[in-house]
Amino acid sequence: MARSAMHMQRSLRTLVEEDTLTSLYNRRFGDYELKQIYQNAVRNQNRFCVSIGDIDCFKKFNDTYGHECGDIVLQRVSRCLKAATAGRGFASRWGGEEFLLVFENMEKAEALLHLHKILDEIRNIEILYEGQSLHITMTFGLVEGGSNTNIKQLLREADDRLYYGKAHGRNCIIS
Repeated sequence: MARSAMHMQRSLRTLVEEDTLTSLYNRRFGDYELKQIYQNAVRNQNRFCVSIGDIDCFKKFNDTYGHECGDIVLQRVSRCLKAATAGRGFASRWGGEEFLLVFENMEKAEALLHLHKILDEIRNIEILYEGQSLHITMTFGLVEGGSNTNIKQLLREADDRLYYGKAHGRNCIIS
């Protein structure tokens, strides 16, 4: 009975915290985790970085190859983001093809280097779908936060930088 209760508790937690398609944190839990990292930064006077990334031309995958292909793209990108942020922070599906990455105890210069590695890994993803070789690029906006940060403003700045990158060529990091 105790094992069943624990299994049920884990299952409910997964349902509440994870995006079912990508296995990343969902937006609600990503927001919660970001607030925890912010509180830690206030307590310990640490820095942290926030990035919002978006898959470039994602609509083309869905429109050209179908939603099944789009789901595969989301899953492959998510696996890359989850592995790349493990032990450094977290990745969350922020909405559609948009992702939140938070790097804990990291200043912008270090986060930027790490984000460049992530972008290179994403560029190297090859998806073979119905005889086609598909490649992915992303655009990221990156900002640094600390103990005197307003989280909403930080997210807005990361989003503004993302959209600047989208408007000026894509496949880049704007910091």
